[in-house]
Amino acid sequence: MFLLKIRNIFIIFFLFLLSVSTAEYPSSSDLDLWVDYTSFTYALDTTRSYVEIYYALDRKQLEFYPQKEGAFASVVELQLKIVDSLDRVVEDKVWKVASAIKELKEAEEKEFLIIDLIPVLLSPGKFSLELVAQDLNSKKQGEKSIGIKVLDYNKKELLLSQIELAFQVEPDTGTGKFVKGMRKVMPNPTRVFSTKDRMLYFYSEIYNLEFSPEKDKRYTLSFHVLDSSGKKFKSFGSQTLEKPGNSSVVTSGINISTFPEGDFYLEIEALDLSSGQKSLSSKEFRVIKKMIPKTEEEILTLEEVKKIREEISYIATKEELDLFDQLNLTGKRGFLTEFWRKRDPYPDTPENEFKIKHYRSWNYANQMFSRTSQSEDGWKTDMGRVYIQYGEPDERERYPLGTEFKPWEKWSYHNIDEDFLHRKQSGVFFIFVDEGGFGVYRLVHSNAVGEIYDPDWEEEIRLDSYQR
Repeated sequence: MFLLKIRNIFIIFFLFLLSVSTAEYPSSSDLDLWVDYTSFTYALDTTRSYVEIYYALDRKQLEFYPQKEGAFASVVELQLKIVDSLDRVVEDKVWKVASAIKELKEAEEKEFLIIDLIPVLLSPGKFSLELVAQDLNSKKQGEKSIGIKVLDYNKKELLLSQIELAFQVEPDTGTGKFVKGMRKVMPNPTRVFSTKDRMLYFYSEIYNLEFSPEKDKRYTLSFHVLDSSGKKFKSFGSQTLEKPGNSSVVTSGINISTFPEGDFYLEIEALDLSSGQKSLSSKEFRVIKKMIPKTEEEILTLEEVKKIREEISYIATKEELDLFDQLNLTGKRGFLTEFWRKRDPYPDTPENEFKIKHYRSWNYANQMFSRTSQSEDGWKTDMGRVYIQYGEPDERERYPLGTEFKPWEKWSYHNIDEDFLHRKQSGVFFIFVDEGGFGVYRLVHSNAVGEIYDPDWEEEIRLDSYQR
C-alpha cells in the first residue's frame, strides 16, 4: 500500500492510498466504491485475456479500531463475482484488505482512496461484474456493478490493448502487483483527474508489429483528446519509435492543467510503418476543478440548446424533437440524459458507445462535406446526413464529370443492422449528384426505407438536366 499526498510517497502496506478527487462513478450505497478494468494479451493461454480489475474505497468512510501496538486498523471484506453472457459464474472470490493509521485524525483527512488491483483470466466476450465491499468494523457496505468487454487478442492484425488510466507511471524492474512492462502503474479507478494534478498518465500495449530485418523497423503513435461530443479537443502530437520486437509498451502522460471541466476521451492510434496497419484505442476520463464536479445536466446552458438540437436532429424521432422543443431548460437537461441512456448498447459500462460513434460521424461529416473549408455545415448536406444516420458505406463508387453525366456517387450498404429508427435493412444504396459542379452533392434516389425514391434518377444525372 502506498500513501500518496501531493508528491510525497510513504510506503505503508500493500495497497495504494492516494490523495485524489473522488467524483466519478461511485456506488450509491453506504460505502463509495469505484471500479474500472483493462484487458491485455496473455501469452500462456491465447484463448483467454489477462484482465486487471481496479477498485477504490474512500478511506474516510471506514471505521478504525485501536490495536495492541497503539495503531488503528480497518478491515474490509470484498467479494468479486463475474458472470458471462449466458449467466454462468466464471469468477467468484472473497478476500480481506486491511488499512492502518497511527492516529485517528488521519482517517478524517479527505480525498484519500484505498486502491487495489485484482487480476483474472477471461475469455473474450461480454461479462457482468459485481464487487461488494463491507467494513467489518462498522458493517457498512458498498457495491458496484459494471459491464465489461474483454477483447480478443488472438489475432494477426495490429492491435492496441485497452487503456489503463493512472495517477503515476514510473520505471520499475520489480515484480510487484502494479508492475508490468518494466513500469509501475498506479491506476485511477475513478477516471477523474483534477487540474491541480496537472498530469494524466496512461498505459497500453501494442501487439502484432511486423518485425523483420528486411522491413521498416519503425512504428508511430499519435495521441489525441476528444471532447464529450467526440470532436477533437487537443492533439498531443505523434512519436516515431523503433520496434523492440513484435509487441511494445505504450505509456506516456498528458498535461491537463489548462483543461476545462468536463468529460473527455483519450485516443491512441498506432501505425505500423512496414505493414501499413493501424489500430485505435480510446478511454473516457473526467477533468474537474472542484472536489465535486458538475453533472452533464448542470453544464448545459441556454446557448448550447440550439446546437445540441441540431446534433441530435438526425437520430431523434419527430416525437422526441417535438417534446424537446416544448421543454424548459431543466426539462431539456433531463431529456438529453434519457435520450442517450436509452440508446446506450452497453448501459452497464461508463462509456456510451452509441454517443461516441454518433459524434465521430458528426465530426467527420463536417470535415468532409462542408461547403467551404471555414464552415462547419457538412451535417446540413445530404451526404453529411446520410453518413451521420447510416455510417460509413461499405462501397463508395465515384463517377467524375463525363460527356453525358454530371459528377455523381453511389453509396452502398450491405447490411444496416439497426438505423436511427431501429430498422434493419440490407442491400441499401444512395445516389448523389453534384448538380452545380462545386462539390456539393444532392441525394436524388435511394431504396432505403423513408428516403427519396425516384425510378428515373438517371435522368437527374444527365448533363442536359442542368436546364430543367
